[in-house]
Amino acid sequence: GNVHYSSINWNYLPAAGGGIIHPHLQVVAEEFPTFFHRAVLEGLKRYGGERGGCFWEDYLSEEMERGERYLGSFGEVHFIVAFSPRGVLGEIIILFFQRKTIGDLSLEDWGGLAEGLLRIFSYMKDRGIESFNLSIFSGNTGDTQSWVYGRFCPRLLLPPWGTSDINYFEKLHGEVICIASPEELCEEMRAYFSYK
Repeated sequence: GNVHYSSINWNYLPAAGGGIIHPHLQVVAEEFPTFFHRAVLEGLKRYGGERGGCFWEDYLSEEMERGERYLGSFGEVHFIVAFSPRGVLGEIIILFFQRKTIGDLSLEDWGGLAEGLLRIFSYMKDRGIESFNLSIFSGNTGDTQSWVYGRFCPRLLLPPWGTSDINYFEKLHGEVICIASPEELCEEMRAYFSYK
């Protein structure tokens, strides 16, 4: 079959599911999208059919206008604190403006991603957060609604028990416990995105 769906994934350290302590990425390229990737692509298509626009463009415009969760951009790569985070410490959405597939990313886009990640890592270091998950999802080659986007989730072991931040609530119920509001997290992180 043809490969239409791909992602680049990173589990950093054991708290994020990394088995061996070394930085590495895992690339997934498949004929069918993963469960969550499929849900997003279906939602994008539904939004386009019902509203006649591109969800990512509308979402980016709304977040930039509101300014409550928008962190900033480096070139055409935008960083936004997720309104509905999938992690206890929040989540960052990385949006590649009008890039349809990972193959469409330019050297400048990769540089913008790297610059934003350095800001996030600096924030995490200052707060003693050492672990994270990152996935960059490619859009479907034939789908005009989809853009390349990423999801960055800081991860930690909860002291003093040394247990994971993921439990039955997330795994079995699909619910997430988050200890800070997206707006508070954005306010804390904004200083890391303001220096050039």
